[in-house]
Amino acid sequence: INDYLYKSVDGGLTWTELTASGQRAWTGATVSNDGLIISAVTNTTTKLYRSINGGTTFTETVISTSYSSYTDIASSTNGTVLVVTTLNNGAIFTSANGGSTWTKRITGAWEGVCCSATGAIMYAYARAGYIYFSTNSGVTWALSTAAGTRDWTSIACNQAGTVVLATTHNVDSTPGEIYISKNTGSSWTVLGGAGTRLWTACWVNETATKMYATDFGGYIYKSTDSGVTWNYAISGGQRPWSCIAGNPTTSTIIAAGINSYIYRYEDQAEINPGLGKWRIMHEVDPTVASWTYNLVANSGNLAIGSNLVNASFTLKYGKDEQITFSGGIKNIFNVAYFNHLSSLKNIGIQQ
Repeated sequence: INDYLYKSVDGGLTWTELTASGQRAWTGATVSNDGLIISAVTNTTTKLYRSINGGTTFTETVISTSYSSYTDIASSTNGTVLVVTTLNNGAIFTSANGGSTWTKRITGAWEGVCCSATGAIMYAYARAGYIYFSTNSGVTWALSTAAGTRDWTSIACNQAGTVVLATTHNVDSTPGEIYISKNTGSSWTVLGGAGTRLWTACWVNETATKMYATDFGGYIYKSTDSGVTWNYAISGGQRPWSCIAGNPTTSTIIAAGINSYIYRYEDQAEINPGLGKWRIMHEVDPTVASWTYNLVANSGNLAIGSNLVNASFTLKYGKDEQITFSGGIKNIFNVAYFNHLSSLKNIGIQQ
């Protein structure tokens, strides 16, 4: 599907269509820490599309005339070091100058890639193949034999590049597992607490204490103890989840599914332990000043002020309202529009 790139500068609350990017079949995009440098690839052209002014204008640079089916891209946090992967008769290409010039590194049917904040450490995987890693910004690559050959579906590492997660599920839709390496790919362990599911994407924070993973057709799962135990976020709902990412310095997580909305999760455990909130982007009609919601507890005890259950609250357009809960909240609570039944949406609050 050809469409524009979209950009948010407020943690996903509002989005801007970057028409200068053109409508293309995007497969991957990265953004520098300052939000000015945007780099993206498609699966139909030979080019890197890059903006150095936050998406106002884009330039096009040919990565290689021999390859066009680009599958993923990763970059250093300053946008200087880039790595892209290609699938059909593919290869890995790296750039040390923001995409001005490219070097072909290693061939293979590559599907995904990630890198550390500096771009020094990189990981790439081939579907139904191995995971490879580099510790010199992609100049040379080594096979991580300890990971084995599997139907890998995603890969993510912390900013240091020392801890890496990789998800699997078989091409015949047989559930797979989540693997972790805490020593730059030298050894790998199955995160048994996550279970076997149709894992499609993952993300890990800098300290590798918090991890998220998406189950296609199921829920989003979260671990706060370095992957030992996992809990599913009912608030996100069961959807065809395909990608997830987070801000390593804040508590905001963004997730999306195929033909679905973009969802934002504010992990408020950073501020108020035990409280977290999901909401759909642009769920509130901007022509209406505010909406009234009805909150119904599915399980556990809920208290908002003196009200135990079935409490109401107001959510203003373009703003997340902080709501304080007490009473041993468990799982999730259904929230629906009070006065706009034709636009029912779900919002969630979980412990």
